[in-house]
Amino acid sequence: MSHQMAFDLPDFSEGKETKENPSADAIKKVAWSYSRRGTLEQCPRRYYYTYYASNGLSKNENSQIRFIKRLQNRHERTGQILHLVISTFLRKARSGESWTTSRLCSWAENLFNEDCKRSRDIPVDIENGIYEFDKTTYLQEFYYREPDAEAMCESAMHRLLAAVAEFAENEVFAGLRSTGMNPEALIEYPIKLIDFPCRASGRIDLAHQDADEVIVVDWKMGGTQGGDDSLQLATYGMWAITHFGVSPDRVQIYKALLVDGDLTSSLITERMIMRARARIIQDAQQMAALDSYGHAGVVEAFTPCSQKAVCALCRFRKLCEDGRACLDA
Repeated sequence: MSHQMAFDLPDFSEGKETKENPSADAIKKVAWSYSRRGTLEQCPRRYYYTYYASNGLSKNENSQIRFIKRLQNRHERTGQILHLVISTFLRKARSGESWTTSRLCSWAENLFNEDCKRSRDIPVDIENGIYEFDKTTYLQEFYYREPDAEAMCESAMHRLLAAVAEFAENEVFAGLRSTGMNPEALIEYPIKLIDFPCRASGRIDLAHQDADEVIVVDWKMGGTQGGDDSLQLATYGMWAITHFGVSPDRVQIYKALLVDGDLTSSLITERMIMRARARIIQDAQQMAALDSYGHAGVVEAFTPCSQKAVCALCRFRKLCEDGRACLDA
């Protein structure tokens, strides 16, 4: 199913103010990305552990925190595998090598099965024996000895394989597959936004310019209701306008929900760009106001969300007393 969608950003002119008024120099040091601002919005405590305590930027950083940051929940890992499979399929196709659906699914299944196998008997104190160069993936469902870890990971595997099959075979996505095979198309491409008071970056899944328009594609697993990602899509649009040197009405953003077989598209408007800029600047101000607390290791400045659904998927709950209490309630 494919349809046009008119998405828009909420009005942020009445947004929340930060506790402090950070200087221009402080804002300039901020590294904004959609995933980073999403972490801060969802749970400031997780933001602290992710971007300060586990990156050597806080006095409270230690080997246990560094290891826990590397854990992935089943949704994160299957999403990562899905993007790897898609990008590999498109790059192989460019060189004349066509991977069948069966081969793609088998590869994805093997990758996730290896993660599960490695994670099942993970020692509780594994962080004490992990070296910095070891970048092996471990699943947090097994690390935390969740009683239904097997069932949850099996369900995630089914969704992954369904998404891979839909990408490879569903005619709804045929045009995007063809676009990705074009040697000039950009795949898993790092992007930077210009003319912001902070550094702003991200990564697009697929982008290409033809005679009539610029196409930007965001692959999503689908199958569940996600949050509002209009800011993310507007960010892609802002980058595309600058990178390709086109007007907003020449940019078409596609969101592909693979498990659902659903493809939505939207044109970028000046209003979307204006509101997205305001949101990014506001995010940067909030991040800058918290930066000194992060470096000083003042964890109390980062309020835990204490929301059960969020805490259940958080890799840092071993370190967060509020998160554990929320889950035990």
